[in-house]
Amino acid sequence: MDAGSRHHGCDSIDGGIAAEAVVAAEAVVAPEAVVAPEAVVAAEAVVAAEAVVAAARTRRIDLGGTDDDLIGGAAARAAIDAACPTAVLAGQQPRPLAAPPARLGPFEIRRRIGCGGMGTVYEAQQDHPRRVVALKVIYGGDWSDQRDVELFRREAQSLALLNHPCVGAIYESGCTNDGWHYIAMELVRGVALTEYVARSAVCRDDRLRLFRRICLAVHHAHQRGVIHRDLKPSNILVDRAGRPKILDFGLARLTHRGAAPVADLTQVGQIRGTFAYMSPEQAGGDPADVDERTDVYALGVILYELLTGRRPYELTGRSVAHAIRTICDGEPARPGDVDEALRGDLETIILTAMHKSRNQRYPSAQALAEDVHRFLLRRPILARRVSPPPDPGAIRRRRRVGVLAGAVPLLALCALAVYQQRVESDTLRAERDAAVAARIAAEVRADAAWVQLQLDRATTGRSADGSSVSADSSAGQSAGAANQPVVPAY
Repeated sequence: MDAGSRHHGCDSIDGGIAAEAVVAAEAVVAPEAVVAPEAVVAAEAVVAAEAVVAAARTRRIDLGGTDDDLIGGAAARAAIDAACPTAVLAGQQPRPLAAPPARLGPFEIRRRIGCGGMGTVYEAQQDHPRRVVALKVIYGGDWSDQRDVELFRREAQSLALLNHPCVGAIYESGCTNDGWHYIAMELVRGVALTEYVARSAVCRDDRLRLFRRICLAVHHAHQRGVIHRDLKPSNILVDRAGRPKILDFGLARLTHRGAAPVADLTQVGQIRGTFAYMSPEQAGGDPADVDERTDVYALGVILYELLTGRRPYELTGRSVAHAIRTICDGEPARPGDVDEALRGDLETIILTAMHKSRNQRYPSAQALAEDVHRFLLRRPILARRVSPPPDPGAIRRRRRVGVLAGAVPLLALCALAVYQQRVESDTLRAERDAAVAARIAAEVRADAAWVQLQLDRATTGRSADGSSVSADSSAGQSAGAANQPVVPAY
């Protein structure tokens, strides 16, 4: 958690949930605690802490761990430092909880740069070699929680695996004799990413080039088995030369086979990271679902903010449940609706990186960087346009229209089948009647021809072959003709 996000309630959480911090603060000012007089000035912080705790209990949020674990947790240290610079439990001597000695091993502390959920970053002078460094010190000294110590060591190991000009370099890490764990890193003199582009009035193409360098640095980390899990503008500083530097690998997850085995300290149900830049699978709380595409989602949110000047979701002051529901189920305003100049390929790039389903996102930070590079070269991008989610009412209307559209052709086919059957029946009947009529006509013509033949023979008195006949034969023929059946008239 960066210094700024400590003032945004549930917008950023570390150590499982921000309420752990206020639980610890409440414990420090409990009746059985002895609070130094100077801690009275923290009364407003204590009142705010009590309000958050009450809200957490009302929502039945599992704060996790015993009271001792919460008091010793990383988030608890942040609340104790904010509420009570000097606080002790009854029967113990006062002990500063936040400020380390003026000197830690070979480092002389000059000033405090910032603080987060796990520790404080100081500007310090190293003796050998002589140089100025950023010294990150875990809260509490030898009172530090073991889980926080493991996370701190993991951050050092993550940084040791990386060697990229856009990633803050690590010089060394260690622990002093009195229990102060520290990491000496490259001191980056710069400002947060969003502050830099706003202050310097960086044009859109230059913002995209800057973003592409960040993507390639993230890809470098992924290739070495380091998933950042907390990418956000405040963890990306831009130095005076305009070069981005990715910092704060405190929540990083190590996946590379060559890395020393480090247990994933995030348990199922715990949520670590910053809600505004958190992917749906990360908000779900199952570490097994988190992979490189989780960082791709965060990069998409960062690009959205760089180009529109606003975050896709406004979660400041919202409850944890509301934030998770928004991340998992809500849809952000399309970038093209915020700024018409973003319609087209840029909107497609942003929404592809921010897709709810990790299988529909860019498979890697490098793929995202390549599409940004294609856009800058005015070449076709590889991603395809992400359609807005359909309205449930529209889906129902389309289903009704689809049913009607399918029923009309079916009814038409049925009517056509009935009509064809009738036509075929009428045709068969007509053909049958015509055949009967033709047969009768043929019989009539045959009978008429026979009668005509007989009449001709009787009239001419000659046989069919033209020979003469006697009167007696003619009479005989006439008598024979009289015995022929009568042909009925039709």
